[in-house]
Amino acid sequence: SLIIWDEAPMQHRFCAEAVERTLRDLRNKDNPFGGVTVVFGGDFRQILPVIIKGSRPEIVDACQCLQKSLLWNYFNILTLQQNMHLNISAEDSTFSQFLRELGNDMHTAREGSILLPQHMECEDNTKEGLINIIYPQLDQLSLRNNEAAQQYFLERTILCA
Repeated sequence: SLIIWDEAPMQHRFCAEAVERTLRDLRNKDNPFGGVTVVFGGDFRQILPVIIKGSRPEIVDACQCLQKSLLWNYFNILTLQQNMHLNISAEDSTFSQFLRELGNDMHTAREGSILLPQHMECEDNTKEGLINIIYPQLDQLSLRNNEAAQQYFLERTILCA
């Protein structure tokens, strides 16, 4: 009677349309999803579908997948307003606000370019400068001490889309 589909924006719209058509056939009903309530969860500003060796138009098409589906007219959109499990500091709150604004295209300078807050900018705007900020004193790290090296890298990371 209920299907919960998490991270739906990561799927191509054809997946949802195939499930919808299958449920109609299996239940022999002409209602959307054969009358089964389907809850699609996910954030459309997060991870996008992966189209292996896809062209730019194919990737762009997949990124707006569910909204382009004919099923979209049957959806009732609900949004969460507050993350109840986050108890964060003022610094983390500022970063969270920046991420929300980034998701709403409020920090875009030009296509493919994001304006970072000044405190996030790297003084030495080179690859080596970034490495030195993220991995300070990397050259002094002894990789023979596996536990210390592991802890060092666990505390630092670079996330990239």
